[in-house]
Amino acid sequence: MNAVNLRCGTLECLSLALATDDQDRRKPRPRAPAHADLGTRQVQEDDLPRNVEIKARLDGEGALAEVAARAAALGAEGPRIIEQDDTFFACANGRLKLRAFAGGAGELIFYRRADAAGPKESFYVLAPVADCGALREALTLACGQAGRVRKRRELWLAGRTRVHLDRVEGLGAFLELEVVLGPEEATEAGDEEARRLLSALGVAPAQLVEQAYVDLLRRAES
Repeated sequence: MNAVNLRCGTLECLSLALATDDQDRRKPRPRAPAHADLGTRQVQEDDLPRNVEIKARLDGEGALAEVAARAAALGAEGPRIIEQDDTFFACANGRLKLRAFAGGAGELIFYRRADAAGPKESFYVLAPVADCGALREALTLACGQAGRVRKRRELWLAGRTRVHLDRVEGLGAFLELEVVLGPEEATEAGDEEARRLLSALGVAPAQLVEQAYVDLLRRAES
């Protein structure tokens, strides 16, 4: 008898829930403003840190040493040597890479920028990572790898500009400049600063490179 009453009570509760759900579905739901999703990408980019980047190919160790000497003569702080292991993952809205440092820690970096030979604006987000090995495995399973870049980076700081002298495994020697932009600063200011510093470091426009290291490696391996 108790079991029968319990069963009936359960059926009554189920019927009541279904009826309430049906009534809820018939109620008009609030609609988002028609313009709610317009400009979402632009708003997000405006909120992200920005820099202007430029990359150039160098002719081996002698050129790296010459650029380092010029950087020191300009008063740049450095060098700091950093071993970097970058794993890229499939990403439809930009680039996603996990940068591992010696010791296992690192950074997860999302960024978006155009491929161009001259200075180019980049939007980015950095997230510190304690265990790059575990995160690499998870992202590989979830997204799939899109490439890997290993390099030894010599970092100099020239004011707000990061000067990278890179020895990239499988590619060779490169110079990369990153001019950090202020929140309301025009991209043109960073472009001009990058070009001035490039000239002061003795690098010619003909040495500029359009693509990221991961793309250059993919092309070299194909």
